[in-house]
Amino acid sequence: MTSISEFVSKHRKQIKNISIEEKVNNLPWYQRPIERSAFTSRKAKDGKHYLRHKEWAEKIWIGPYNTLKDVDEIIDSYVKMSAVAPLNRITSDREIHSVYIEDINKFF
Repeated sequence: MTSISEFVSKHRKQIKNISIEEKVNNLPWYQRPIERSAFTSRKAKDGKHYLRHKEWAEKIWIGPYNTLKDVDEIIDSYVKMSAVAPLNRITSDREIHSVYIEDINKFF
């Protein structure tokens, strides 16, 4: 049989874990650790590759990149830097350009 103090201690730990997870999930995408799976890339009609994070506005992409290797390097940079404190982050040595694509069906 568990004592009252053991019961209370166990439930306090559960409550603390839940509140920390909820706080992390409520942060904007750029303040949370980023996963590779959060990115999508597509090859456009111009032959270049573009990518976007699932939480960006639907028409916002970054690019153009010549190869999928270039795309992977940019994603890796986002993933790596998301684990670093915001004030200590360095920007990629590669150029990152935001692209607003009005009609995705015509572009890709």
